[in-house]
Amino acid sequence: MIVLTRTIMAVAAVLLLGVGVASAGPLEGRWLLVEQTYGSGSSNLVKDQEPLRLEFFREGERLAARAWFGDGSGGLLPWPSLLTGDGAEVRVEEVVIAPREDSVLARYRTEPAPGEETALEIVEEYRVGDDGKTLTGTVTVSLSRAGEPGGSYVLYRRFERGP
Repeated sequence: MIVLTRTIMAVAAVLLLGVGVASAGPLEGRWLLVEQTYGSGSSNLVKDQEPLRLEFFREGERLAARAWFGDGSGGLLPWPSLLTGDGAEVRVEEVVIAPREDSVLARYRTEPAPGEETALEIVEEYRVGDDGKTLTGTVTVSLSRAGEPGGSYVLYRRFERGP
């Protein structure tokens, strides 16, 4: 009986510890985009630009996300968003924020602007590094014109924990 009680208490402690660790997770917090490359990766595309920030925060029992440029005075945007400043609307198709796996995936689309035929499908995928201090991944942008595939490209991104 004593062995059974101790076993149950040990299992309960492990479960509680596991839930506590998983619910906090290293994904939660603010991230600063420090590197974005295209193709061969020989040039950092964000070197001389206003910094992009991404934040994962608690919203009830789940993690939500928002993004902004610079100090945020230009406005916070829900993530995922098309962060171009031209106000293009996006249709979010899928968002998976998985704190237990320290990963995130977002799939969204733009509609063609009036008088244009080009639409975009964007897939962002990130994972927290083993050190818990970096968030790396890709942004895949696929174009379509009048419903026909029009090519794609991939951006490689690296975020660091930020203030």
